[in-house]
Amino acid sequence: VEPLPLTQIVWFTGSGDLRVHDHCGLLAAASSDAICVPVFVLDDDYHLGAPEPWLRRLHASVVGLDETLKDRYGEGLIFRSGCAERELPLLARDAKATVCHIYTDVSAALASKQATVIEALEREGVEVRLWT
Repeated sequence: VEPLPLTQIVWFTGSGDLRVHDHCGLLAAASSDAICVPVFVLDDDYHLGAPEPWLRRLHASVVGLDETLKDRYGEGLIFRSGCAERELPLLARDAKATVCHIYTDVSAALASKQATVIEALEREGVEVRLWT
């Protein structure tokens, strides 16, 4: 019996990380032997309080990222909505992910959200790898 392939999540937060050419977490996951699962969570607390013009730009960027991922890697972005600290551990459990890559060069408000998400992922036994 062959072992199951490892799965690694790459969480795109929408704060300066919606790109592929120099996203260290994505590059690390995609170059490993693991299945790479890129995900964006439209977070109730963080994103939905933003001004409408910012949300329109975010939408365009997420759509562009999805298209770029499809072109480069053959798979698009998984989109979830809700609270990231709930959605990411659920996705990790469903995908049997062992690692989650997170870009950390973010605002103070998002850093607080990320800390909550990291705690939730670690409670699920997911190794969190932080990138700048």
